[in-house]
Amino acid sequence: MCPTGLTPTVYTSRPNVKLTIIPPPVVNNIGVMSIDSPTVFCNNLQNVYATVRNYGTNAVTGFNVNWSVNGVLQTPVSSTATIDTIGTATNTTQVFLGSFSFANGVSSQIKAWSSNPNSVTDTIRADDTSSVFRAPAMSGTFTIGGSAGPTNFATFDAAIAALNVGGVCGPVVFNVAPGTITRTTAITIGEISGASNINTITFDGLNKNSVNFTGSIASSGIFVLNAARYVKLRNMTVTNGNATTPCAIAAVGATRGIGLSNVIARVPVQTGTSTTG
Repeated sequence: MCPTGLTPTVYTSRPNVKLTIIPPPVVNNIGVMSIDSPTVFCNNLQNVYATVRNYGTNAVTGFNVNWSVNGVLQTPVSSTATIDTIGTATNTTQVFLGSFSFANGVSSQIKAWSSNPNSVTDTIRADDTSSVFRAPAMSGTFTIGGSAGPTNFATFDAAIAALNVGGVCGPVVFNVAPGTITRTTAITIGEISGASNINTITFDGLNKNSVNFTGSIASSGIFVLNAARYVKLRNMTVTNGNATTPCAIAAVGATRGIGLSNVIARVPVQTGTSTTG
């Protein structure tokens, strides 16, 4: 009811009210921050280490770490290490998880996750887990061509894929079987982990007249060394028959230590002048 003679006022706008909800502090919260090792390695059998961080406001004096390789559970670890509270300099600890024998040429996923800080449930699960992919690095002499085997790769692409998986831990030589290799896409070699002026990567045709790479690829090389380091090409013939700005061997990006020895590079005769860069 309104008093006589008064007209009610109706407000249709909503008040601008901001509510800030501050979540309560998480008391017991830890997680596997990183899987530290192995990194680049030669031997198949490796020790696996991970770092656990305390994200909670309680110091932690005991916890569990479970881990798996390629989805296969490994023996869990119970630790009695003390991890100080979040924000302190001592709120991490490294844990030895165990050993595993990694297969050559296979990228294996290592996954680790924490649980039971101070023997209670960790209610924040989003920061519990870390994972990485690892594989043994390569070292020694291999071949390219023919049937795949322990030291032989059927194709250049397979050999480069193996290099990309694990890198190198010593000098690597690929002896290329005689024949003509026709390419419709470039053979791209990027930066390989572990490559150095000592741990070089060599592709050797053994005879420049017996190993021939050929193709017709526009605006590209048959070989593209894309930020590759310490890669050597020896004793081969490389021919790009495309008439559109062809290149036999292209080096792009931050390449370093590239070597060509006894290599014949052929492209069609070009007319005119062009400038790039």
